[in-house]
Amino acid sequence: MKFARASAFLNLLLLGLIGCESPSTTFDAFPIRHPQNLEKKLGSRVRLVSARDTLELRVHHEPHSGRTVITQVGTSDTLLNAWALRHHQLYYLVQPLSDGACWVHAVRIQANNIQGLATGWEQMMDLSEQVKQGTFPTLVRYQNVLNDSSRLRFDARQLHKFYSTELDSFPVYRFASVSANPSPTLTAESPTLYPNPAQHYATLRFTEAGKRTIQLLSLTGQCLYRTETAANTLTLPVAQLPVGQYVIRASGLTKQKPISLQLLVSR
Repeated sequence: MKFARASAFLNLLLLGLIGCESPSTTFDAFPIRHPQNLEKKLGSRVRLVSARDTLELRVHHEPHSGRTVITQVGTSDTLLNAWALRHHQLYYLVQPLSDGACWVHAVRIQANNIQGLATGWEQMMDLSEQVKQGTFPTLVRYQNVLNDSSRLRFDARQLHKFYSTELDSFPVYRFASVSANPSPTLTAESPTLYPNPAQHYATLRFTEAGKRTIQLLSLTGQCLYRTETAANTLTLPVAQLPVGQYVIRASGLTKQKPISLQLLVSR
């Protein structure tokens, strides 16, 4: 039986510091015809409280892409950028990767609480172990024992028991009232960064164009990459970077403070 895990958001930040490996299993990309709008389900501002911590989150549904973007209030750190689908009382969050594959992790949303949000790395690591043990043989589309990798076909019906059991090991966050202050909206000061974790590239997206200087920094402040852009999106190459945690800093717009986001590079 698994023990209850620590805050998934804390674990996500620690991955780069401890140099964790990436899940060996991924899913084939698959079409999601009617993505769920989690902003409508959760609200645009969410406060989650557990026995360990309190999270202040901003939830935004992108109509043009169908994805839900979840950021941490006050930091603009992107915790999730994914499509959501629902099957048998669980929500499955599909995070696209750069190689045509994707991660899928489950979330249980009930009237007063939520489990599993932004725990894609841990759930995919556990699924990878199950696949190595020979579980879900009918879902394995490709397997390479030399580089310890496998690609699965996603089937919510066959995977439901695994994900449902998996969620029981994560802490329960209850929904709490959000302060009466006006909810901040996504502005040029609130960019999104995805995929995060990233393997080969990461895309930085602003809600409006404008001349900016973008820097990729190590945790010690060393500038590893610097460029200027006037577009509202920028793709950063990270394939040559060692696994770890980095900082993306954007600056240059008049009357706006520099913005920093955390980026995790994994393999």
